[in-house]
Amino acid sequence: MVWNYMEEIVKNYLHSTLKTDTSYANICKCEQCIDDIMAKALNQLKPC
Repeated sequence: MVWNYMEEIVKNYLHSTLKTDTSYANICKCEQCIDDIMAKALNQLKPC
């Protein structure tokens, strides 16, 4: 099975950031928007 470890890192970082950073208090946190944010972040990261 192939596992994208970077996806787990981004998911954990995103959820913790959205909970603690008040500058992101007004953004939509629905599943589709979270997936879009994660996709954007993962596309910007360089492969390891």
